[in-house]
This record gives sequence, C-alpha cells and structure tokens, in this order.
Amino acid sequence: MSVTVMKRVPLAQAGMASATLNMLREIGGVVGVAALGAVLTSRLAATLTGSLDRLGVPPETRQGIADSVVGTGAGRTQVLPVPVHDAVNTAFVEGLHLALRCGGAAMATAAVLVAVLLRSASSQATEPADEPTQQDEPAYQ
Repeated sequence: MSVTVMKRVPLAQAGMASATLNMLREIGGVVGVAALGAVLTSRLAATLTGSLDRLGVPPETRQGIADSVVGTGAGRTQVLPVPVHDAVNTAFVEGLHLALRCGGAAMATAAVLVAVLLRSASSQATEPADEPTQQDEPAYQ
C-alpha cells in the first residue's frame, strides 16, 4: 500500500508523504492494539464472570478471580480448581476470537476503502501536461 501511495505523490513531496504514512502507521498500530486489547479484556471479563456464576462460585470469590485474571494476567490459574481453570481458558479464547474478528473486519473495511479511494482518484486524473516537470514525476517508478 505504501508503494501505491508513493507512486501518486510528486517527487518534490515524497519526503512529506513518506513521513505522513509512517506517522499514520504508528498511530494505527497504537490505537489498534489498545482497541483490540479492550475488546479482548471486556469479553474475557464478561464471559468469565458468567461461567463462574454457572459453576456456583460465590460472588465475592467470582469477582476476585475475574479481577485477578483480567488485571494481572492468568499466570496463577494453575492453582485454581480444574473447572475454574477451564472457565478462564475458555473466556480468554472467546475474547481473543472476538478481538481477531474485530481486527479482521477493520482490515477488510480499510482495504475496501483504499480500493475505492484509489479507483476514484485514478478515474478523476486530469490529462497530463505536454512536458512533465521533475515535480510531476512520481516518487517511485
């Protein structure tokens, strides 16, 4: 995608376009990881709380287990009884699956948006000048 964008930028603006692409890539990575982490954590907590309720775990213990797993990680889940340990694992997998589906949907949406925008930009291109100048040449050829 970067090469496609850079091909559409005049050589004189290649540095600015490259910097903008890198900045947007960094911001997208940070926001994406934060958003998908929030989705995973939310689903993990909701699923785990429901599973522990169905197992008959008392509310005060249920909340402590959920807070421990969501807050500090599941590193100490081996000391839990097997049904509770299985509930933790199942809740994590469900949260991970939802986060991956959300990430996949975001990527598909971005791909469609880029394809539509690039197609409309190429169809709206004006006729080239008789003699292209150095500024009119694309950054990559």
